[in-house]
Formats: sequence, C-alpha cells, structure tokens
Amino acid sequence: PGGRYATALELAQRRLPFLAGFTLGRICHFTQIAISKRKLLGYANGRIVPYANSLSVVKAQCAKQQLPHVASSDVLPALPIA
Repeated sequence: PGGRYATALELAQRRLPFLAGFTLGRICHFTQIAISKRKLLGYANGRIVPYANSLSVVKAQCAKQQLPHVASSDVLPALPIA
C-alpha cells in the first residue's frame, strides 16, 4: 500500500487475530511506529514495504560504508528534465 492509512486499512480488512479490537486509527499508529521507531517497514517507490526492501536501508548501508547515495531509477521515479 501507498501510505500509513492504506496499509492500516489493508491490515484491518485482513481481520488478523492479533489486531482484533483495535480501531483503524490505532492500527495506523502501529504502522507509523513500525516505520519510524522499530524499522520494520519503510518506503520504496512511494509504497510501504518491508524495511529490508526500503530506501532507508539502502541509505543506511551507504552511510555505514561512508559512500554517497546515488538515487537509482529502480528505487526512485525519474524526475523530468527542465
């Protein structure tokens, strides 16, 4: 899914037993925590993905190796040329 709300809605619609009884707002909050604090989820190509497949992990690996991060066309959409 594309964002926190869409991801939370998808999780709620799957009726997972461990999310039973939680409101959509609470599930959205869980999604935010999974992205920002726990690093379980991240973003790639404007979509929420497992952290291991996210742009954040690519940037972290580059930083750890002290290499510049160069945006790749398969990770980020191409920008129009002016």
